[in-house]
Amino acid sequence: MIMADSFVQSSKARDNEFTTGLGDTPLVVQFAANTVEDFVASAELVSPFSDGVDLNCGCPQRWAMQDGYGAHLLTQPQIIKDIERWQPKACSTTQLCSRKPYQRPRRSSRTG
Repeated sequence: MIMADSFVQSSKARDNEFTTGLGDTPLVVQFAANTVEDFVASAELVSPFSDGVDLNCGCPQRWAMQDGYGAHLLTQPQIIKDIERWQPKACSTTQLCSRKPYQRPRRSSRTG
């Protein structure tokens, strides 16, 4: 999973996070994004070198949820819908959206 905002803003991030070779096929690049602009811009950057892009909608890690990434997007379906609508207009790579069932941990009703 690559953070789309830093990928777009920093050539150093792009160099560190994305390397590929001729044998890497099919290649799907997964981004964590919480805005249409970041996802579309990052997809445009990798589209010449990949076969598809994926929006991570399943990461349940606390930091991702707090920052509006991963599974948090499942509570913001309009953002997902907008990304799914705008990405194909920006680049021709295949688009995927990783959705994993997310369940909040239950608190134990027993103590001790």
